[in-house]
Amino acid sequence: ACHASFRTIQQFLRETCGLALATGTLVNACQKVAQSLQPAHDELRRQIPQELSVNIDETSHRENGQWQWTWVFRAPQFTLFHIDPTRSTEVLNQVLGSDFAGTLMADYYSAYRSYLDAHPRADAQFCLAHFIRDVKFLGESLEESDRQFAGELLVELKTLFQLWHAPRDTLAETAWRAALIAQGQRLERVVTDRVPTTKLAWNVVRRFVKHGKQYLRFTHEPGLEPTNNAAEQALRHVVIDRKVTQGTRSLRGRNWCQRIWTTIAT
Repeated sequence: ACHASFRTIQQFLRETCGLALATGTLVNACQKVAQSLQPAHDELRRQIPQELSVNIDETSHRENGQWQWTWVFRAPQFTLFHIDPTRSTEVLNQVLGSDFAGTLMADYYSAYRSYLDAHPRADAQFCLAHFIRDVKFLGESLEESDRQFAGELLVELKTLFQLWHAPRDTLAETAWRAALIAQGQRLERVVTDRVPTTKLAWNVVRRFVKHGKQYLRFTHEPGLEPTNNAAEQALRHVVIDRKVTQGTRSLRGRNWCQRIWTTIAT
C-alpha cells in the first residue's frame, strides 16, 4: 500500500522493530498472500458481468522489459485489477463476456467501441472530460472559425458541469434532472448547427454526432457520471507503484500485483 521495496521494508522492520528478515522471507510471504487471495479475486471477476455499471480504464505495465497492460474494472462495491499482454477488445470479451448488459463507463478508445458494436445488450457512458480536452485542442487552431466554435462548445459544456455540481438542496430532483436534460439538448444543437467546415472541427463533431447519446446518458439515467474519474483515480496507485518498482518479473509477480491491488482498492 505504501509502494515500499523489499529493502525499504527490511530497513523499516530492522530500525523500528529490531527485526531482521531475509528478502526471501518477504518474497515467500507475498506469494502466500497472493495464493490466499486467488479465490476472492476470481469471485470478483465472475461478478463483474453482473454489474449495472462498470468504470474501465487501462495503463501500461512492464514485465521483464515487455509491455503489458493493467486494466481496472471499478464497480460500485469493488474494484478489480487485471494485467494482460494486450490492450485489445479481447480483454473486454474475457472479463465482461457476452452476458454484460450494463453501462460501460470509459473513454473513447476503440476497444470499448468495438466491444459495444459486438454486444448490443451493453451500452456506454463515454467520458466528457476527454471530449473537453479535444474541444480545448480545437480552440488552439489557427482557424478563427475553429476557435469560435470551440469557445461556444466550452460555454455549453461548462454550464452542463455547473448544473451537475449544483447543490442538490437548491433544486428539486425532478427540476435538476430536467435542467440537465435541457442543457444536454442545447449542447447537441450547438454541436450540430454551428459547426464550421474545417477538418479539425468535423473530427470533433463526427464523434459527438455518432455517440451523442453515450456522452449524455448521465443526464437521463440516475447513477451515471459524466466522466471516468472513478477508474482514473483507481489507476493512480498503480502508476505510482510502476514508477517505484519498474514493473514485475514473472507471472507470480503479476498475480501478486493484480490481487493485492484489487484488495487494497476494494
